[in-house]
Amino acid sequence: MCDHWEFALGHARGEVVVFIGDDDAVLPGGLEGLVDLIRRRPSPAYFWKPPVYAWPIDDRPAWIRFMPRPAREEELALEPRVRRVLRYGGWTYANLPCVYHSAVTRRVLDAIRARTGRVFHTTQPDVFTAMAVPALAPSYVRASRPFTMHGISAKSNGGASVAQNGEAVVNRFIREYGDYPLHPRLYPGVRAAANLVVDAILVAMDLFPDYYSRMRFNYDAMWAFLHRIGGPAKGEILRQRSEIRRYHPFSVPRFACYLALQEGIVRGRQLVTRLLSFHRLSKEIPPNIHDFARAYAGRSPG
Repeated sequence: MCDHWEFALGHARGEVVVFIGDDDAVLPGGLEGLVDLIRRRPSPAYFWKPPVYAWPIDDRPAWIRFMPRPAREEELALEPRVRRVLRYGGWTYANLPCVYHSAVTRRVLDAIRARTGRVFHTTQPDVFTAMAVPALAPSYVRASRPFTMHGISAKSNGGASVAQNGEAVVNRFIREYGDYPLHPRLYPGVRAAANLVVDAILVAMDLFPDYYSRMRFNYDAMWAFLHRIGGPAKGEILRQRSEIRRYHPFSVPRFACYLALQEGIVRGRQLVTRLLSFHRLSKEIPPNIHDFARAYAGRSPG
């Protein structure tokens, strides 16, 4: 994936770059809205929370996985949000501009290449750039509305958690990287897929030591995050705690506290998503993202 993204970026000619996948969508009026924002508020990066549409997978019809809340357009400092990502073990990385369903200027991307030899590293180019951009840009502009829509499908990593052949999809993705070495601070006794997001974060921290030298990564919160997104079970983590401590610090009470905190926040967000799901969209969700994007864009305000 990183080589593919690097190839695509090499053919881009614009001043600002946005990546989306082939199961995603640009919302009607999205490009015009983004261009208007760029002209009004020059910034190194732009961020919006995209709605998440799940394509029909196996026998399951399409559904809405996430509906963003209304946001206020404003310029925000990046460092406090980076520290939050590290404090929660990688959990909130998706709240950072990362070129995937975000916009980053070519100046910042060129600076990443100049510092590290290429723009995209690890198996997770979106996660890596989310952590690399802040090292080169002090702030970003958050848009008041989304310009793109994120889709997950049976053949994507995002849909692998619910697809019948999801494990095969992820395993094929990992095999494409050959003998890719995970970060040495990560415990190798779990499925490789469980470590990939955090690996990208730790690699970015290593490649930008001047920026990250005074920040610490929270491994207790990391295990809560990995468990919650389908990684190792709680019992498995606790049974292997002695082995885990050979790679990084691990406190069982702190792990339990972070797990309870994250699960509570996620349940609250799920409730908000249900409340924000517009009734006429929820009753019959179209079987393709194109039609759903048009319906989303044409909804009545509020």
